[in-house]
Amino acid sequence: MILTELQPRRIGQLLAAYTRGMAPTSPTTWQLIGQLSTVGMSFVFALVLGFGGGYWLDGLLATKPWLSFLGFFLGLAAGILNVYRVMQLANKK
Repeated sequence: MILTELQPRRIGQLLAAYTRGMAPTSPTTWQLIGQLSTVGMSFVFALVLGFGGGYWLDGLLATKPWLSFLGFFLGLAAGILNVYRVMQLANKK
């Protein structure tokens, strides 16, 4: 049976039967999921921003590749610090 062949009332009954045994999620759970879902993106953003700033300064000051390396490692440290802060916040809740 295809899902589109079911009547809307029957779909609601199936959904209710499926979710009956699950515990309800609280708003704080959804907030935590939202915060944790941004960890990877913010880590990569810190790396790119650090490396990009170092690369730009390398071009400006003619110090290639040293400021790019420095910017990358500063971005790495900022990303790790951000992940640490989010995980500390998650552990408190």
